[in-house]
Amino acid sequence: MVSQHKRNITCYRIADSRYPIFSGDGAQRIGGRWNLVGRPAIYASQNLSCAMLELRVHLNGIPLPNTHKYIEITSSSTVSTEELSLKVFQSWDISSGANSKEYGTKWLEEKRSLILIVPSIVIPQEKNFIINPNHQEFEKLKASKPRSMAWDKRLFSDSST
Repeated sequence: MVSQHKRNITCYRIADSRYPIFSGDGAQRIGGRWNLVGRPAIYASQNLSCAMLELRVHLNGIPLPNTHKYIEITSSSTVSTEELSLKVFQSWDISSGANSKEYGTKWLEEKRSLILIVPSIVIPQEKNFIINPNHQEFEKLKASKPRSMAWDKRLFSDSST
């Protein structure tokens, strides 16, 4: 089941500040769980802590990222969202991401809503927000200036020692 709503949004994104943080270019270049290569998308989380854990699982073996910053993304008015019910959408969390890539790419192409709300794989009770930068409502979103991240070094330490 998919539900569509209009709502105000606040979410967070952490990314390497050497590149544009609020553009969708990175996901367009390398793809992501919810988009194929060639389709721009901006990945964010409902909480900064979830955004931090989402990034951490992708930085396996990489030292503490000193070039990463975060932005807060808010809507100036209500925006269209589509939220997935996982009771209906099966196999969204398989490692290949084939089902989620197919679904998300179709969602991006059809521009059904500005934001696709999906569960976090790291914390399924939390939500991630996939933002379509090509959607007509994109201008309703505002991103803060990139802010420094305060990483706890234990997140990047070798737990075997």
